Amino acid sequence: MVVLNTDKLTLLTLGTNRLLKYLKTNHGIVVHHIDTTDVQVVKACLTPRTSMVLLETPTNPLIKIVDLPTIARIAHEISPECLVVVDNTMMSPYLMNPLQLGADIVYESGTKYLSGHHDLMAGVIAVKDAALGNVSPFPE
Repeated sequence: MVVLNTDKLTLLTLGTNRLLKYLKTNHGIVVHHIDTTDVQVVKACLTPRTSMVLLETPTNPLIKIVDLPTIARIAHEISPECLVVVDNTMMSPYLMNPLQLGADIVYESGTKYLSGHHDLMAGVIAVKDAALGNVSPFPE
């Protein structure tokens, strides 16, 4: 199961929406688009089979704050193998480090905050430990 932020859904890139729809339709992935600013709503969606929670805080475009430490703790308690993934583009690593708040994976848009002029393309993915960083999605 994947839990997503509702604000994120409104501006979720077409490619991401297509990917989630494909995974849901063809691979049985359960996707919930919920208001992650309400911890109880998130908790109600989590099960021992939850594999990922995708968050963004503050949310875009409504600038709502998600209680990242609480959601990460609850997700890991209910499903110890669950990965808490945070899109930290709105805050940037200068202002917030989600790994210190319980996230397992964080991604950032370097394009927005390193340049701002769209004259470069960059992104950063950070993980909480080396073992997670060494996992390859491609067979060797």
